[in-house]
Amino acid sequence: MKPYIAINASAGSGKTYTLVQRVLMICLENPYQKDAIRHILALTFTNKAANEMKERILSWLKEFTQENYAENDKLLGIQQKFEEQGKKITLDDLHHRSQKVLDYILHNYSTLNIGTIDKFNAKLVRSFSYELG
Repeated sequence: MKPYIAINASAGSGKTYTLVQRVLMICLENPYQKDAIRHILALTFTNKAANEMKERILSWLKEFTQENYAENDKLLGIQQKFEEQGKKITLDDLHHRSQKVLDYILHNYSTLNIGTIDKFNAKLVRSFSYELG
């Protein structure tokens, strides 16, 4: 995947769905990197959108760890996207990786860097307040 992705689309076009899918693909790609989420920054315009994205990430992961994971359309979609990239990952592997990622996020919730552009800019200004004068 590219290191930087911008999605620009109209309301109701599936941006949140696409972003959640991409974030989870990054998190589930490597079986030994359960903390990949901490390297991801997702910015939106509103708190509502940011909170919705966080909720969806957690709910998708929870669904992926249920007993009926093999019937989950979202997990099957992620597996198919990996196959389109030439990566063969079994549903079993995705299920187990999902549990590890979910556990990591629940124990390290502050590493879920999903917020608004305004809050991100405010954080930057606070971080570099001395340098900015």
